[in-house]
Amino acid sequence: MNRIIHLILPVVFTAAGLQLAAAAPGGIFPWRTLQAENGATNAEKIGPSREAGTFAAECVGRRGVKLNRTGDYVEWIAPAKADAVVIRCAVPDAPRGGGIDFTLSLYIDGGHRCDLPLTSRHTWLYGKESDPVDDPAAQKLPGGTAFHFFDETRARVGEIPAGAKVRLQKDAGDTAAFYVIDLLELEKVPPPLPRPAGSLSLCDFGAAGDGVQDDTEALQRALTAAEATGKILYLPPGEYRTSRGFRIKSVKIQGAGMWYSTIRNRRSDLSVKSPGVGFGVLGTSTLKDFAIFGDGTCRKDEEFALWGTWGKGSLVENLWIEKTQVGLWSGRDNEPASEGLTVRNCRFRNVFADAVNLCAGTRNAVVENCHARGTGDDAFAIWSAPRGLGPCTGNVYRNCTAEVPWRARCFAIFGGVDNRIENCLGRDTLTDSGINLSSQFDAWPFGGTTVVKNLLLERCGGWFWGNRPYGGIFFQAAKRDITGKILLEDVVVRESSAAGISISDGESRLQNITLRNVHFEGVGDYGIDVFPHAIGEIVLENCTFELKGAAPLRQRSPETFLIRKRK
Repeated sequence: MNRIIHLILPVVFTAAGLQLAAAAPGGIFPWRTLQAENGATNAEKIGPSREAGTFAAECVGRRGVKLNRTGDYVEWIAPAKADAVVIRCAVPDAPRGGGIDFTLSLYIDGGHRCDLPLTSRHTWLYGKESDPVDDPAAQKLPGGTAFHFFDETRARVGEIPAGAKVRLQKDAGDTAAFYVIDLLELEKVPPPLPRPAGSLSLCDFGAAGDGVQDDTEALQRALTAAEATGKILYLPPGEYRTSRGFRIKSVKIQGAGMWYSTIRNRRSDLSVKSPGVGFGVLGTSTLKDFAIFGDGTCRKDEEFALWGTWGKGSLVENLWIEKTQVGLWSGRDNEPASEGLTVRNCRFRNVFADAVNLCAGTRNAVVENCHARGTGDDAFAIWSAPRGLGPCTGNVYRNCTAEVPWRARCFAIFGGVDNRIENCLGRDTLTDSGINLSSQFDAWPFGGTTVVKNLLLERCGGWFWGNRPYGGIFFQAAKRDITGKILLEDVVVRESSAAGISISDGESRLQNITLRNVHFEGVGDYGIDVFPHAIGEIVLENCTFELKGAAPLRQRSPETFLIRKRK
């Protein structure tokens, strides 16, 4: 093969940075986030760190506050009226794993408001990234470490006026050895939604909704009746404890709101695999305005919250999903493709794999204004899995925000035709890229034009558990060539941990990839890092690099990979 000339020049632009061409990326959400490191505190500040196995590396913004002593606190001024809080916090594990329950004191304007319940039941994994266990001894194995430290707790706590001092404090009764506070979110929760006219009520089928009684069979009876009659099934305010998941075909489920109606799994023995919680769908269904909370402690012991083949016109709206294996999975092996699913205004927190995966031939799905945090795999993915009857086609992620995945990426596209990611925000991956476009996992080929537009990636990239360096953007031709058109346009990559762009090696070819108006601010090691044995080319149009003493290019495949630059 002829020697190929490579060309890339760093361009340093103004300290103020460049403005994105379109509207600000990411979702618009009803809460205000207050970072611990920006609050007033007498406690230990931690970070910044990007080293896996440290608390700060798993914080949004890579910084936090650690309360160690009685009387330690962090305090903020409420920017608006609120009556509910979410706290992202890490507390110690039990000596032999399995977690411990604690409290933490909440003060409003100097008065004790309540003791917030916290637990390490669903956190602290140990050993190798590829096979973690809930056993502290595993971190002593070769390549072992501790990770996945953070969980969240939510509570409606009564009125918090705008301008009030909101304090989290370790009091004498708060017995954890430490509390690592990442952030506090304040929210004004709307009133509960009333029962729709003509609907069925879950409580009419014997459900208690007290969080104690097992309401599994009551929910099954109600779902059967809702499918038979076509009526909406209403979930009144309450906590409905279930001991397994449910299969549904065409049903409409409406809760009183994600803060009021909760379906929760709670195991009495964590050593026994969870029977799961959630819904397997085959047909056109609507699920809205409630929460699903699993009881997962690692990836393989909890089922998906929502999965299956979604019929045209299916809607998932205003759901809050936590501690399951996956939030929502669209598509099943060798079944007709999901078609026309809409997912919007949902929150996916602390799931052990993907928040949303549009898979196995899913077509024309729209996922919009959703938020994912603390996922154990890609937050938002499109995977044209080979087991599907065709490639994923015409799907869109837009106005979505992904924060601190502790494994894998904020966004990923594995093959497919004419899929898009637009107006999205990703930040603080622990060990991997912000976005990955790849033919990995035997995906169906890329076809048509795959578009990533108006994307902001902050503090992404890293070293995948001490192995390969992943840039803010990662391209990989794994087991087949990437020949379909891929366009990244109006993208900003800020403070990537390794390179701005990583080009993976492999036996397959990358081509027809264009980066237009893509700007790299504060890149770590290299502007572009071309791995050994990479094959193909990319085209840069009006791309700029602001490097922090890093080299503009590490070209380890000069004979086989070309970087073209156009003005």
